[in-house]
Amino acid sequence: MASEKAKLAKEKGNEAFKAGDYPTAIGHYTTAILADNSDPTFYLNRAAAYLKLGKGEDTERDCTRVLEFNPNNVKGLFRRGQARRGLGNFGGARDGEQLCFLSDETNRCRP
Repeated sequence: MASEKAKLAKEKGNEAFKAGDYPTAIGHYTTAILADNSDPTFYLNRAAAYLKLGKGEDTERDCTRVLEFNPNNVKGLFRRGQARRGLGNFGGARDGEQLCFLSDETNRCRP
């Protein structure tokens, strides 16, 4: 269970993300991670903000961390594939997206 400080930081990050203020969202998600690094949602949300800013290496790093928690995390697989595509790693992107489809037929890898 995430700490109250982490939950509050995540909520602030979500608000900033919805407003399109991705750098601020990243800051809040980072605060959540520093308060409680055991919740993969914080990394996944920060990866989404990094992706919006075109920061592929940061996105890939956070998604890889998410996949250490759960190798079948659909959003983690899909976002990492998007990051890899942006970095020109088309083979890695394709492999990740194929795993994504295999791991959750119902979700269909929605970003």
